[in-house]
Amino acid sequence: MQLNLKHPEPKFWEALSQAFLSEQELRNWGGPHLRLPLNLDQLDSQLDLAKWETRFVLSEPEQMLVGFGQYQNRFQRCHLGRLFIWPKERSKGIGRQMIQILARAGCQQFQCHEVSLWVLAGNPKALSLYRRLGFVEIPYPAPDPFPNSHFMAISLERLLAG
Repeated sequence: MQLNLKHPEPKFWEALSQAFLSEQELRNWGGPHLRLPLNLDQLDSQLDLAKWETRFVLSEPEQMLVGFGQYQNRFQRCHLGRLFIWPKERSKGIGRQMIQILARAGCQQFQCHEVSLWVLAGNPKALSLYRRLGFVEIPYPAPDPFPNSHFMAISLERLLAG
């Protein structure tokens, strides 16, 4: 499946707000302050959108929403956040592709060569995917803001080769 990154549009936010299967899944994705149903008028502040490059992921040529992700420059790395695959699209290899295209876009924009992310200890499926992709746990280079989580990194070259 070919994937394409798109900037947010109102209809995409509406679709995302309906995609979560449970409140726990929503909190694992966006943080403990989020609740269902999502308040679309507050997403800008709740997701701190001013600090992140935000993209929806569409399949080609169908233009069907399959994922969501954000990235920012953190410690000279393309730091990925709030990665989400629509439930009916899971286990199809989309997560790998999405992470690769988000990382490529972010590293190009920020002129860096490494990728990082956080994963909650209570999210074993995501942790397993990141390990399969080659991410390794590293110490966070500042006071750790997220207990019970793993800070992971990989070189862009290794990620794209995988």
